[in-house]
Amino acid sequence: MPMIYIRYKIASYARKWVGTPFSNGGRKNGIGCDCLGLFIGVAKRFHFRSLYEDKLISAFDTTAYHYLEDSKKLEHEINKHLIKIDAPRVGSIALISNQNISHIGIVADYINNKSLFSLIHASIERRLVIEHRLIFEERYAYFDFKELYYL
Repeated sequence: MPMIYIRYKIASYARKWVGTPFSNGGRKNGIGCDCLGLFIGVAKRFHFRSLYEDKLISAFDTTAYHYLEDSKKLEHEINKHLIKIDAPRVGSIALISNQNISHIGIVADYINNKSLFSLIHASIERRLVIEHRLIFEERYAYFDFKELYYL
């Protein structure tokens, strides 16, 4: 099977988390997670490695969110471990930054129209992992795991 299909496997795996209750600091599919928990779950499942140091990304996991309170700190951490890309691709990571809040999710193919993208993320407002159509905004930045960059 061509490696490009790994992107769709990532989306498929992230969809298995849809419906998981939101839990700050959570890391368990079906039990509870937050946006970093979903990201770590995907990175762990596919054994993705960091650009920063040759270790699994999951080795850098933290629930010490006071460290990431400034939205630029999360962006800095994501930049250390992933490759910034110009546009979303299935299986890439979306970083959403507001003035002082950052949030991440997994980009997937939109179920109702494969030419569009969706975002799978842990929604604080809905209190669970959801999937919805990805709406392009300036405050979104996209990143790839190093293993996917050339796919």
